[in-house]
Amino acid sequence: MANEFKHVSVGTEITQAEYEGTAGHVFNSQATGDIMYASSSSQLTRLGIGSTNAVLTVSGGIPAWDTTWTPAGDLLPSAEGGATIIGISDSRAVSTTNTASVDLDASGAIQINSSGGALSVGNDNVDQNVNIATAGTRTLNIGINDGTDLTTITSKGNITNTGTLTVGVDDTGYDVKFFGASAGAYMEWDESADQLRIVGPSADATTSTGKLLLATALTDINANDVIGKIDFQAPLEAGGTDAIAIAASIQAVAQATFSSSVNSTDLLFMTGDSEAATEKFRMTSQGELGVGGANYGSSGDVLTSGGAGSAPSWQTPTTGDITGVTAGNGLSGGGTSGGVSLALDLSELTDTAIAHGDYIVFTDTTDSNASVKGDLADVATLFAGTSLTATNSVIAVDDVFLRNDASDTTSGTVTMANLIIGDAGNIGSASDTDAIAISSGGVVSFSQAVTADSGVEIDNITIDGTEIDLSSGDLTLDVAGDIILDAGGANVLAGGDNTTDLGAAATRWKDVYAQSFHMDASVDGIADHGYAGMTATLRVGDGADVGAFDLVCISDVTNEVQVADADAIATSRVIGINPSNSAISDNSEGTILLHGFVRDDTWNWTTGATLYLGTGGTGSTIIVLAR
Repeated sequence: MANEFKHVSVGTEITQAEYEGTAGHVFNSQATGDIMYASSSSQLTRLGIGSTNAVLTVSGGIPAWDTTWTPAGDLLPSAEGGATIIGISDSRAVSTTNTASVDLDASGAIQINSSGGALSVGNDNVDQNVNIATAGTRTLNIGINDGTDLTTITSKGNITNTGTLTVGVDDTGYDVKFFGASAGAYMEWDESADQLRIVGPSADATTSTGKLLLATALTDINANDVIGKIDFQAPLEAGGTDAIAIAASIQAVAQATFSSSVNSTDLLFMTGDSEAATEKFRMTSQGELGVGGANYGSSGDVLTSGGAGSAPSWQTPTTGDITGVTAGNGLSGGGTSGGVSLALDLSELTDTAIAHGDYIVFTDTTDSNASVKGDLADVATLFAGTSLTATNSVIAVDDVFLRNDASDTTSGTVTMANLIIGDAGNIGSASDTDAIAISSGGVVSFSQAVTADSGVEIDNITIDGTEIDLSSGDLTLDVAGDIILDAGGANVLAGGDNTTDLGAAATRWKDVYAQSFHMDASVDGIADHGYAGMTATLRVGDGADVGAFDLVCISDVTNEVQVADADAIATSRVIGINPSNSAISDNSEGTILLHGFVRDDTWNWTTGATLYLGTGGTGSTIIVLAR
């Protein structure tokens, strides 16, 4: 029988020594690690050693090795046979019904790992405390590998920390961010910038701003209670004493007992010089300015500088008599006693244009009160004499002053703001008394040609004659809109017969719109070597010149003009002719007649003959075949 327990040497009988010898009995096929078990009430049998990590189980009432074993039932039963201390369910959940604590204790490390699923502690929906490192001095690392990688800790409720919370170590910190209730709002300690940043909500609103609130938990605010403050200090300064004291401070200090209608608060600004910061300036709840404490000065006082190294202070302005007057630029006079006068130094003045409403000071010595005439209209009235009338700063001249008859001996220049003449009056010279005639309706007529070297601005021009002549130069019509030539239904003609161009190479018309175009192809309309029709400026570029009166096509290689040739389809598509009696050089531009008429008196073709495109490729490409 396989695996049975038997004597080494089976004979008819054995001795006492053989029966008792340890090497006298073996299992059939015995090997290291084998296990003996009773396979029946009278037979011992060998169970060979299992594979690595195999678990010894019971199958069919006998032991067996299992490499796929799933724990179930009691893992650690009670010593008294009662309830299970630690059990494993079919779903591999470990549980205990023991009311005492279950400790996992080892002198080395204890690891609880999960290769993929969640690792849960206190996940049975029962209110309880979960204690981690509650006794002694412990270091709790939460993270991946050494605890320094990013880890997210999510809490369903509040998290309370009763000890010091430290993030990072000296010289190696981490960002700490606290989010608000509004989108985009947060407070963050930015470790890379070494600064605390408060960011308001991202919504487009006037309230979307970073906010810092300094508050107090006091329920009974009285005068001199500090509601909030910001201190500035260098606590690690090696100098000690004054160096580590509060160097500056901003404090909000109550000035009365707060009530439903009172919250009087002053804002104090404190700085230190050789001591802890003291008050240097304050702004009160009523808008007063206190200098060096609650020192607000008196009504009318001015804040006066104390100079370098000294604080300013409120001072009462000094009053007294003027003890001297000194004449400045443009003035003369002055003095230190008695009556003092100042005179205007006219040499200091410069000419300037004046207008109605300007203010000029004059003293009227003819006025018993020596009144001052300050307005320009008053000055005009002051100087208006015989035959002069002042109205709104304008001095008008009566017509008896400017005479039109030959006996008038008045000479000189008269300057005035307005010149008004009678209805249907004239303005002229001795030799042309009506050079300018003004009708009662305001129409101005000139008896002579008008010369205006600086230009003339006219809304509308009506010409009774037939010509506009320029003595020299070009005539430019420059308007903001369109230029319209209206010939009353007749023609707009060129200045000469076949001598005037419309546009030029450097000043081309962009588009020309017309009902029809007429070309004069008569004998007297086109001269020898002349042409009429539609032309285009094109570039020659096929390695050869285009000769006089050569037919041309567009090269499918260079997309430029070349001599047409009937040898191939690519060069036989004639688009025009060189209408000139001279060649167009290769790689240069020339005029090509696209549609029209050309004349060359050297042609001697038979009337009625048919013209064909030749196959020469160069030179004249027109051949004649007689009918």
